[in-house]
Amino acid sequence: MSVTVCIPHKETVDLLRSTIPLWRLQSQSPFIVVVDTGSKNFPIDSLRDWRVNNHRAIDLIIQQPGRPEWVHFGDPVAAAHELAQGLCFTDKILFTHTDVYPKRRDLIESLSKICTDKNPVVGYRMSPRDHSHGFLRKNWRQMVGHSLLMVSTRFLSDNKISWSRSIAESEFGVERTSHPDNWDSEVTLNLFFRRAGVEPLFLGDETNFARFEDENIVHCRSTTLARIGYLGQGHRSMVSLWNEEEAMKAQENSRQWSNDFDITIFVPLSGRKKIWPRFSAMIDRIDWPKKNLNLVFLDTSQDDSFSEMVSDWIGRSPGYRTVRHSKLSVGPKGLSDMDRSGCSSVVQNAMSKIYRWARNHIHTDLVLVIEDDVIPESRGVLKKLVSLMGEQIDSVSAAYPQKVLCGLFAWSWNGNGFSFESQESGSSKIGGNGFGCVLLRSQSLWCSELTGRQFSDVDLQFYADFRDAGKIAVIDWDSRCEHISETV
Repeated sequence: MSVTVCIPHKETVDLLRSTIPLWRLQSQSPFIVVVDTGSKNFPIDSLRDWRVNNHRAIDLIIQQPGRPEWVHFGDPVAAAHELAQGLCFTDKILFTHTDVYPKRRDLIESLSKICTDKNPVVGYRMSPRDHSHGFLRKNWRQMVGHSLLMVSTRFLSDNKISWSRSIAESEFGVERTSHPDNWDSEVTLNLFFRRAGVEPLFLGDETNFARFEDENIVHCRSTTLARIGYLGQGHRSMVSLWNEEEAMKAQENSRQWSNDFDITIFVPLSGRKKIWPRFSAMIDRIDWPKKNLNLVFLDTSQDDSFSEMVSDWIGRSPGYRTVRHSKLSVGPKGLSDMDRSGCSSVVQNAMSKIYRWARNHIHTDLVLVIEDDVIPESRGVLKKLVSLMGEQIDSVSAAYPQKVLCGLFAWSWNGNGFSFESQESGSSKIGGNGFGCVLLRSQSLWCSELTGRQFSDVDLQFYADFRDAGKIAVIDWDSRCEHISETV
């Protein structure tokens, strides 16, 4: 399941520098959205250029303009969350704060497992409001806060859920919402949850104006309110000390997590029984810790006996972080080995279906795509491609020959067309390559519709869109692969 992390921010760039790497380096990599709600000094250009582990640190940065009707300090936060919610294209969305530090590298992954259709709302209870004298005093115990709140995107959409303060008044009858005793940024959200008949799955309880810690997070509560002047000097001094301490821990955790990151290997399987034993042995020999490899096999064979071969191998190959074997019909049985001259459009339609499926089922920063008739010569191919994935690079391919034409499956752009490239050794920038053995940033799969517009071939169109998005592709000419001709 894919996840968006939404972080509203105001005057807390230093906290972003500490916490964003902890989100970026999660075992299930999220799409990260930061919404600035009115900072006086916001270094948007440097944040856009910021990289963590050679990956863009923040995927989307929004500077939110102020509005005159915002009279409650929670208004801009609610608006930021609603904006991110409206833009969300992932299965789930995680709302959090800049002063929340994840303690676990698998935090998003673990929350995703318990945020289900049965429990679409998971988070910590709203902090106590017994000191209030209005609506919140009576209702806070049944409400979930948004320090760490995961919600199913489909549930939000199906129930047309809003965060707006005005809707709390007009639809739910909450009076005097401009007063903090009656409304806070998550109140309207919770009223919609109640209307839908959904009770939040509570992870725990926090305390106001305190440093909260459990097995999931450290929350240096109310940092933003302290910095913008809503709280006194005593709390400002205290949260400063808390955040300094957590920043040091975050730096160490980021260093450790950077050296222990997961990669997905995605393999579209067409049912090539003859080469499966050799291909599967190659997968098992790849020089990368198995505990950090997620294997995703998309079986398009429509052949039960081949599927059983794959399942049998999976059962005899323990140690991988995760293994997924899914089946999907994308065209006629045996399509991959048919004569392309008579079924080119069918083949390209099948490729489009395969890679559209893939982008919804890959949750690590990096994915190694290997087609099932391509065998890298070196077991160290993954490490080599990772080493070449620089900060501004989004694709690194190994070199493998074409089956029909002479030469390698890599090209440069030439006006509106292309020409195939070849080189004896080293690495170089290219226009694009086939999907035979290529390491991609997973987010780059979303830069293309994966359908032919300018080019009928999906891989050509993908790299044309890749180029138009300003992304860079590289090939390692030394990482050679065999492209097997006799596959059936």
